[in-house]
Amino acid sequence: MLRESILHHVIIRWIERKNIFRDTTGKQNLVNRLDQLIPQTQTSCYAWVLLSNHAHFLLRCGPDELVSLMQRLLTGYAVSFNPAFSGTIAAMVTGRRLSFGTGALYSS
Repeated sequence: MLRESILHHVIIRWIERKNIFRDTTGKQNLVNRLDQLIPQTQTSCYAWVLLSNHAHFLLRCGPDELVSLMQRLLTGYAVSFNPAFSGTIAAMVTGRRLSFGTGALYSS
């Protein structure tokens, strides 16, 4: 099966399960970043949910690997998030982003 045909359920969370978003501006920042990266990486995003301390995405990656999209998304968000609240840039996302390949949702 081609990598591009796999649906991934990706879950992210912050270190120590702290809140990722402090307000709606933070949520909008991540959505805006995702909106820019989806066409650049030729990824399809079927669903996402942003909760206070973690987020879920249902993605089908394009020619670029999923890890490339997630690194760009989370690094950009962490750099914008961290200085606004702590004055430093440090690791904020846990070392793992969980990604589960999903079964076929439908057949065409």
